Amino acid sequence: MSSRAHQQEGGTRETRGRALVVYCTHGIADPLVAPLMLDYVVRLQRDRVFEHVLLFTEEPPDAHEPSWVQPLLRDARITWSPMRYDVRGRQWLQRGRNVLGMLWRAARFRFAHGRCWQVGYLSFGGAYAMSASWLGFGPCIVVCFEPHSHYMIELGIWPPRSLKARVVACTERWQLRKAAALIVPTTAVMKHAQAHSPKGRLAMQAITIDVDGSLFDAEARREARSRMSIPENAWVVGYVGKFGGIYHSVDQYLGFISALAQADHAMHFIIITHQDEIRRIEAHALALALKGRLHLLPPVPPEELSKCLSLSDVGVVAIPPAPGQSFRTPVKTAHYWSAGSPIIIPVGVSDDHRIAMEEDTGIAVHDLVPDSVPMVIEAFARWKAQGADAVRSRCVQCARAYRDTRSMLRVLRPMLEEHVH
Repeated sequence: MSSRAHQQEGGTRETRGRALVVYCTHGIADPLVAPLMLDYVVRLQRDRVFEHVLLFTEEPPDAHEPSWVQPLLRDARITWSPMRYDVRGRQWLQRGRNVLGMLWRAARFRFAHGRCWQVGYLSFGGAYAMSASWLGFGPCIVVCFEPHSHYMIELGIWPPRSLKARVVACTERWQLRKAAALIVPTTAVMKHAQAHSPKGRLAMQAITIDVDGSLFDAEARREARSRMSIPENAWVVGYVGKFGGIYHSVDQYLGFISALAQADHAMHFIIITHQDEIRRIEAHALALALKGRLHLLPPVPPEELSKCLSLSDVGVVAIPPAPGQSFRTPVKTAHYWSAGSPIIIPVGVSDDHRIAMEEDTGIAVHDLVPDSVPMVIEAFARWKAQGADAVRSRCVQCARAYRDTRSMLRVLRPMLEEHVH
């Protein structure tokens, strides 16, 4: 047990009070944790909703603790218990070791502070939280539950009869039927959950970010465009994220933006992705043909992302339009809208494709393929005619309405404040 966890878990029964245990299966600095689930908990703690919080994360072997972690956790009265997890290692052995370690520490926390909510973040964290709930540590709530196994099987990443697919699907059904509460991100997940006759409460809220902290930055746009030699009036298409797996491949994405480049010879493109993907893109024939118009940037801290996205006039959600993608809640949509950019998104992905069309904050295409380019160019012309300020204002309003963290807290906080018997 880490010294951080031991120092605060080793209380007596006299220290009992309102408490919370949170299970995350990503590192604390991961873009899916620091600005999302961790931010939700920190905001609750600023309002002194809980006296004690125990936070579990699974850290990659090369993770470095950011300087902001300890001051933030200390001020928010959060005990952090990091576990090691290497995606290149033996998956089952690591998962088994981590779940035992988490349950042991959660048991000590429960002894010190009594029964409390076991909060799972995403469906993998939900499996950990359900295990703790089954042992009597307190009721389970899963935040942003997605049936991950469905689209992993659908996209051919997991064989349908593989042990991983069957075990994950089983834990997802367990959460759907037995969790005390579920916050689901889309209407498709809500229907899926209702079909499993859940015993707990259901609420719908897409994953959210701090919209006010992610707004368009005009000065950052001017500085970066000048540095990259991008004309101020050039239309820039941006993408932030990964390639392959549950996202479109490098080949398909470059094929799509190459077709856009042929339709508008003044258009530029920004891609923010990992270094190994940047190397693959740099060596690609289509990227070489876009030299001077394709700009590749490495990942940036979440608090700096809006400055990079302010370079763009539109953002791309590069997710294949398979049926299971209706369960997804891409956080990049929230970032694009907050930075004032409408989106290009395949039909059927999340609820975002419908919202984008209804609010005129994006264009829904059948897929990211050259055949979609005329429809995209037509949308670009419409947004240019409306004026940049009007489009940005509409996108920010959309982000605040659907993807702001205050919306998540309005759903999550009343659930967590219910009395634990």
